[in-house]
Amino acid sequence: MTPTNSHINYIELYANNLESIKIFYTKVFGWMFTDYGPTYTSFSNSGLTGGFEKTEKPITNDALVIIHNENLKDIKQKSLPLVVRSL
Repeated sequence: MTPTNSHINYIELYANNLESIKIFYTKVFGWMFTDYGPTYTSFSNSGLTGGFEKTEKPITNDALVIIHNENLKDIKQKSLPLVVRSL
């Protein structure tokens, strides 16, 4: 999938049991997984790529969403005034 500026590019979620997550999403939705060690697996064939990180902590709706943009300087200039204003 080719990244598009200002679109969500990748999302990361937490899971307590990576094997169960992989079985569920593969069987129900046809997602594909690539393991990167025992604590991380990425998914594809889902309309959006992302991954699951293993955690022992209770999961409370945490996610890391990555938005692609080729012009990071422009994005920084647009976002810094907004961040400073909200502090």
